[in-house]
Amino acid sequence: CKMRKIKIETPEMEPLAISQEQAKARYNMGTYMIDKVAGDAKAIVRIGRRKVYLVGKLDDYINKLAE
Repeated sequence: CKMRKIKIETPEMEPLAISQEQAKARYNMGTYMIDKVAGDAKAIVRIGRRKVYLVGKLDDYINKLAE
């Protein structure tokens, strides 16, 4: 009896929070500027010693700047 592989497809989900390196790449900014923008947008969350950036708040803040 051969078992068939089950293919599970999950839709691509936007992450809630990303690392500093991911934020720098996503928004094409350097370390100083991403920290400044994220601080202004109140998009920095500390989880223990780790600092992550909330994607939704950063997207909203940058879109408002672009208007």
